[in-house]
Amino acid sequence: MSDISEVSEHSQTEFVRVAELLARAQGDMAAALGELTDTAVKVVPGAQHAGITIAGRSGDVETAAASGACAVVLSEVERSYGEGPGLAAASERRRVTIDDVTTDERWPRCCGALAEQTPIRSVMSFGLSGDANGVGALTFCAESVGAFGDKSAVLGFLLATYTSPVLDAVRRDQQFRGALASRDIVGQAKGMLMERFGIGATAAFRGAQAPL
Repeated sequence: MSDISEVSEHSQTEFVRVAELLARAQGDMAAALGELTDTAVKVVPGAQHAGITIAGRSGDVETAAASGACAVVLSEVERSYGEGPGLAAASERRRVTIDDVTTDERWPRCCGALAEQTPIRSVMSFGLSGDANGVGALTFCAESVGAFGDKSAVLGFLLATYTSPVLDAVRRDQQFRGALASRDIVGQAKGMLMERFGIGATAAFRGAQAPL
C-alpha cells in the first residue's frame, strides 16, 4: 500500500476541508455525510460515485448518503439480494474490492445486476464502526475496470475513519429524535384519553402505552 506521504496536495486540502466541515456540523451530521460522499469522489483516485450504507441487524439496508444515482442503485441491489461488497465490508469490518463486476464470482447476483443496470465496473468498500442497531460501509464506484489502486485504498481508508464517528452521531441523533417523538405521541394520547373518558393521568398513561 502506498505511503501516506504520497497523498497529493489537492487531497490534503480536501481532507482539511472535511475536518473543518465536521467541526461546523454539530447540528446537522446527516448533511455532513452528504458532504463526505461528495468530497470522497474528489479525493479518491478513480472514484466516480460514493455512497454510505447502513445494514441493520434485522437485515434491512438503507442509503445514508450518496453522491449520485449509481451509489443508490448499488445499495438497492445489495438490499434486494442480501449480498454484495458493501454488506461484506460492513459485516466483516474490512476493505472489499471488486476489479470487474462482470467477472467477480463472490456475489454473482449482485454483480450481475450491477453490470446490467448501471455503468459500474469497479467497487471498493470500507466497513465502518457499528453498534447494536447495525453496521455501515463507505463504498466507492467507478465505471472503468480496475479503477482502484494502492493510493485509492489509502485515501479511502482515511475517509472511512472520518465517516465512522459521523455515522455514529447520526444514529444517536435519530434514536434521540425517535425517543422524543414516541414521548410526544404518548403525551398526546394521554391527554386525549383524559379528556374523552374523564380519567386520571396514571390510568391515561397506561392506556396510551397499550399496544394497538
